Amino acid sequence: MKKIYLLLLSIIILSGNLFSQVFNLSPTQHGYIFTDEMSSTIYLFQDDKLEELVSAPGCGNYFQVSSDGNKVGFKLIEDGIQIPCVIDLNSKTIIRFNDPVIKCGQVNFDEKNNPAFTIDKDLHYIKDGKAYIYHLGYYANIAPISPNGEFVVF
Repeated sequence: MKKIYLLLLSIIILSGNLFSQVFNLSPTQHGYIFTDEMSSTIYLFQDDKLEELVSAPGCGNYFQVSSDGNKVGFKLIEDGIQIPCVIDLNSKTIIRFNDPVIKCGQVNFDEKNNPAFTIDKDLHYIKDGKAYIYHLGYYANIAPISPNGEFVVF
């Protein structure tokens, strides 16, 4: 119970507002992953400690946690350019999947924790370490891949 109170207190302090909403609160074996009300920081709350994993404009918008709970997919925006990324929660490192581009989509995962994301009008799917690129014909910021990796919605 103490951990829940500490989590809520941390959220209130970070937001500066008693009635703020926590976005995307996601439990994992590493702790709770969440963002602030500006979606500008992704946090990990673990063992009564709050850790900032990444802070950048909009990085907390639509982040996704892999099914095994070891990765957090998000879009990093720096100086107006975008990079599809994953935070490895085991090592606390950020993995960049591409060079910076004008338009990339949010990173999401299939049921085997393989990432998928868009770069301009193409879907990039990294399955078992091999990269596949599918031309969609349209840009989509959110293009979730199906659990079995056979379909995408855009």
